[in-house]
Amino acid sequence: MQPDPDLLRAIIDGTSDAVFVKDRAGRYLLVNESAAALFGTRSADVVGRTDHDVLPAEVAAAFVAVDQRIMEAGVAETYEETVQVNGRRRMLQTRKSPYRDAAGAIVGVIGVAQDITAGVDARAALEQHERWLKLVIDALPVGILVVDALGDIVFGNSAAERIWAGSIHLGRERWKLSRAWWHATGVALEPHEWASVQALSSGLPVLDQIVDIEAFDGSRRTLRNASVPLFGPGGIEGAVILNEDITTRLSLEAQLVQAQKLEAVGRLAGGVAHDFNNLLMVICTYVDMLRPSFEDGDPRRDDVEEIHRAVESATGLTRQLLAFGRRDVQQPREVELEAVVANTLKLLGRVLGEDVRLETELAPTRNTVWLDPVQLDQLLLNLALNARDAMPRGGTLTITTRTLADQRAVLSVRDTGVGMDEHTRLHLFEPFFTTKARGHGTGLGLATVFSIVERAGGTIRVDSAPGRGSTFDIELPIHTPAPPPTPGTAAIASALRGTETVLLVEDAAPVRIAVRGMLTRLGYVVHDVCDAGEALAYVEGGGTFDLLLSDVMLGGMNGRELADTLHARRPGLRVLLMSGYADDEELLGGPLGPDRRLLRKPFSAPVLAVALREVLDA
Repeated sequence: MQPDPDLLRAIIDGTSDAVFVKDRAGRYLLVNESAAALFGTRSADVVGRTDHDVLPAEVAAAFVAVDQRIMEAGVAETYEETVQVNGRRRMLQTRKSPYRDAAGAIVGVIGVAQDITAGVDARAALEQHERWLKLVIDALPVGILVVDALGDIVFGNSAAERIWAGSIHLGRERWKLSRAWWHATGVALEPHEWASVQALSSGLPVLDQIVDIEAFDGSRRTLRNASVPLFGPGGIEGAVILNEDITTRLSLEAQLVQAQKLEAVGRLAGGVAHDFNNLLMVICTYVDMLRPSFEDGDPRRDDVEEIHRAVESATGLTRQLLAFGRRDVQQPREVELEAVVANTLKLLGRVLGEDVRLETELAPTRNTVWLDPVQLDQLLLNLALNARDAMPRGGTLTITTRTLADQRAVLSVRDTGVGMDEHTRLHLFEPFFTTKARGHGTGLGLATVFSIVERAGGTIRVDSAPGRGSTFDIELPIHTPAPPPTPGTAAIASALRGTETVLLVEDAAPVRIAVRGMLTRLGYVVHDVCDAGEALAYVEGGGTFDLLLSDVMLGGMNGRELADTLHARRPGLRVLLMSGYADDEELLGGPLGPDRRLLRKPFSAPVLAVALREVLDA
């Protein structure tokens, strides 16, 4: 039975695919309506015509070339092509076969084309969407991992690979063997305690799991872990894991806490030193009063001198406390490098311990440098502590000085410790950098050394290698000393007297009494009060005076503020401030003018006498 032509035509016209038949000359013998629609016309307008009659030239030429190839090869082809017809871009998946007659001879081409434009566009849009999604996920600073229901990794972003220090795909086999410890306790994490394992087993999110992990390269870091289960039609199909590397943040937080502790200790040290300076002020005053009472050769005179030397030593200790508390105004002056080193040896011996031998090789000629001696003490102390930590089983610390030809002095501190590698040397003077275990060391000691040397106009070099100790060479410019004072200067200074009226403001009663006694013996008229309020009341009541002698630290209004208030009422007022400690910016509010001076406690009567005349006679 022959197929019904009308039925075949109905089938061809009913399909959404483009169906066509061409003869060897390229004329369309049959075109269904879907094929004609591609040309923007009806099938009746296409039959009997060629591709060149109904299509743009370049499209027609491409179609004809394929037709010729198929008729010559006698083999069907399926391919995708993009055509531009009637201003529209269309993506086609076409299958062309040889058209044979009853004898088997090829007499044309049969083709079926499917319009896949929508599918291709949708696929391209999906690929673009996936590309953007991957870019976003890779840009996130948080590691994102996806595991399947068995806990095997199926996806990881770039941040996860950085955190775990290796390819996530390579690490898939090692994932379940990764080592971790609870950050708070250091106890090893059991396999079932991982956030992802808990999420897979319970079906509930697991958040804020803080653990220390061993990455694929063996390094340690601290992670904040979270894991959320992924549900599908069959239940839990996997879990997404978030890894936030908080190693650096925890380190900075620890450094901040340590810095806050140091600040608190520094404030305590400064407060203690201030109160101690007031006591030394009283002792110094009465020593000055007692000294003239005894003739030279009197044993009691020697006792008084010994008390005076003890006060000077105690003054040095308080200055060290003030420097530690950062409440000491820097007072650079001419100091002999070798003398400071010699005076610091006893302190260094105490901090180094019995298992570290301390040796010195000081230059025979004294090197004078311009530096605050307290800071020089601090520099030596920090280098000695660093050396001690580098020699846990003992060793030798050698301090040497020498003179260079270009008017520079060299202070060398050499130890026989474990030495340093290149990475440590590169970061040695950075604040908070330390190679010590957590909680041991602040990382501020050598940064302080570098700051002291830099402010003094010097340089510091380090020579070290693992296993051969470390040598710190500090070069400082040699300072040309001023000519010595002419004979009798001290005697002249101690004899300076005055008859002016001094308003003395001091809240510590023993110090106020002691300073009042000094002033009275120097010939001055004294009116003393204990705070700024009483000083202002004295002035408002008509009290007159020639000079204000005030402690910087007073309850309520401080000495600088009191001086400013009184100066506004009495321009040209002379001011002498005194302090056991004073920070240039916080307490004094900036540099003092020519009619003001700062006198550091404790001071002697001759020092006070000179300061008074310098301010009053300026």
